[in-house]
Amino acid sequence: MPKQFYALVCVLILVQAAFLSGCHSIHKGIGLQNKKVYLGAASIENSASYANYLQGSKSEHGKLYYLLDRVKESPNLDYYYKGNRYGWVEAHLAGSWILWRHYKRREGARAFLRREVSRYRNPTQTAYIRFPDGSKHLAHDILLNELDLLEYTFQKEPLPKVPVLLDRKPSAIQSLSSHALSGGFLSPLQLSSRSASFLYKPAER
Repeated sequence: MPKQFYALVCVLILVQAAFLSGCHSIHKGIGLQNKKVYLGAASIENSASYANYLQGSKSEHGKLYYLLDRVKESPNLDYYYKGNRYGWVEAHLAGSWILWRHYKRREGARAFLRREVSRYRNPTQTAYIRFPDGSKHLAHDILLNELDLLEYTFQKEPLPKVPVLLDRKPSAIQSLSSHALSGGFLSPLQLSSRSASFLYKPAER
């Protein structure tokens, strides 16, 4: 009897460990039913981010600005880097800084993501996104999904149904807390409030 009892306990412990491991695992942009996961709704034809893209140059550089707009349109997501949690404002600011400082003229959007974002897939610098349902996905893979969705939508329907533009100077960004500028995710970027305000000046695309 004792041996059977201990065997049962061991089985229950292993099952619980496997369950907890699955709950905390970080996926690669593929969710239930083997479908791609996006920052927001998969239907973007009427979104402000898509309208902004169509109003711009529609270049590879413009695709990266589109990704930033999608981050802004999805305020209910949490962004994690080295175990620390950040909101969309901090993620948007960090992404804008990286794009402003590291983008090379005429570089492809995917090449840029591969060079700048894929580095955060290693265990010590994992950057991932936590969705409202509790699932976690690598940021790099979600952004690639977003590019696929943008290009598919543009081929299918190049004109927007609703010409609404996204304001690129939200008050929330202009009133960033000192934490957003000096702590966690942004500290390696060594942002100052002066350079942060520069990022949100109108830029040519």
